Amino acid sequence: MTAPPSIDKRRDSELAALAQEVAPTRPRSGSCPAAALHHDDHTVVHVDDDRPVTVCTEVTPLLASSGRAIDDAACETSPLPAAGKRVPALDLLRGLIIVAMSLDHARKYLCHYSLTEEAWDVVLPDYGSSLALFAVRSVTHLAAPGFFFLMGVGAVLLAKSRLEHPTRPWSKLAVVQHGLVRGGILVALALTLLNDGIMFRGANPSDKDLAGVRVSLGVLFALGVNMALALALVTVTYHWPRRFVVATLVALAWAIPAVTEVMLLWCRREGTDGHVPSAVWLLMVSIVPQTTGFLQVVYPVVPWLAPTLWGVAYGLGTIHVAPRRFPRLNALLGVLLLACFALVRALDGFGNISTASIPTPSTFSTRLIALLTVVKYPPSLAFLAATLGLVHLLLAVCLHPITAKRLAADSAPFTVSWAMRSLARILIAYGQSSLFFYLVHVPLFFFTGILVKRTRGGVGLLGLMPWWIGGLAVLAVLCARYARFKHATLPTSWWRFL
Repeated sequence: MTAPPSIDKRRDSELAALAQEVAPTRPRSGSCPAAALHHDDHTVVHVDDDRPVTVCTEVTPLLASSGRAIDDAACETSPLPAAGKRVPALDLLRGLIIVAMSLDHARKYLCHYSLTEEAWDVVLPDYGSSLALFAVRSVTHLAAPGFFFLMGVGAVLLAKSRLEHPTRPWSKLAVVQHGLVRGGILVALALTLLNDGIMFRGANPSDKDLAGVRVSLGVLFALGVNMALALALVTVTYHWPRRFVVATLVALAWAIPAVTEVMLLWCRREGTDGHVPSAVWLLMVSIVPQTTGFLQVVYPVVPWLAPTLWGVAYGLGTIHVAPRRFPRLNALLGVLLLACFALVRALDGFGNISTASIPTPSTFSTRLIALLTVVKYPPSLAFLAATLGLVHLLLAVCLHPITAKRLAADSAPFTVSWAMRSLARILIAYGQSSLFFYLVHVPLFFFTGILVKRTRGGVGLLGLMPWWIGGLAVLAVLCARYARFKHATLPTSWWRFL
């Protein structure tokens, strides 16, 4: 409901007075919450209705979740609920990669064919000469490393906003406890509602044999553990020398896939890829994805800590970077990582874990597919370099001022600009409710897949697209409504964890 003009005028005058009162007390100029990737340099004050207000003194135009551009010259003071402190560029990127993830899950549940996973202990999938099938599978590879990377960046955002809160800063212990709670919720969901050993059994034909499996540790398990670890790491080292911390994290992030590959070589030599005794379960949960007895580990903790640490290093290293430099910085990181991927694949040795064979007779398509097929379970050095490189390039696009201006500008209905703006709003709604999206999309496509396979025996790639797009339309409505509901709750509400 829109406030009466008299109330708007009164609030504008109050905000102007607050801005004059607060600005001289700030030792340095702040930036609008939408001005940079994760800068939180703004002052929060309260007026007589006890609603928080943000006073900004500097801004770079960026896509706002409402779709409107922010003035280049100054940031208009406006009521900002505590729930609204989000970074639109990160929500937009998160929405993009969660859509890619949903395509992969829809393919697994609805299609009449199956593919082997890109795992270390099986033959890599054979796409034949089908570039379309390979492209559909490959674009979904951005999801997992993108989630872990953004989670690392988010840990820095959360720690910074809580530890440096101008009026009610949190203690370090409180921040760590918050991370344990949030991570624990993800682990609990992974062990119950989204445990393939209990729920949704046999729906995915490309799964390993689930006979006897009762605990399947998927992506939410690794996300939950790494979330708690990342937030604790950021909190403990937040006031340490920044360059030392960033350099150490970068070294660890790229040492982890190398150490993982060494461990896999040992497993192959020792034959632990067969029946793993209980004494080696810790090795499975931490490093080696495998199935034995009642336990299936798809996402072990340590290998997926690598993109998390890379996100933490990126977040800490760019705290004081000027907003205008973010697009160029991310583009540079993306190009460097893709160059590393090309080098690792060209050497065709360590860093790949295993490579795909080229079928005969070989064609350009089969050679290209074999070159770009990489091991995901656990993520190889080549896999992480390629996917994180693409994630940085996408982030550069999301952060670019041109993108913001084009998406925020007013446009006539049913034009290209209008379509892009509408799509951006949908993606941001997905990104703001990513866990809710995940919890809903799995049963949605699962039960849709049961219906389709019973009536039509499954679908191909072209037949998949209407079902996938229809599912995304349903999720767009649900996520938009849930995002509005969540933002209307108190900052301490448990609904915030979804």
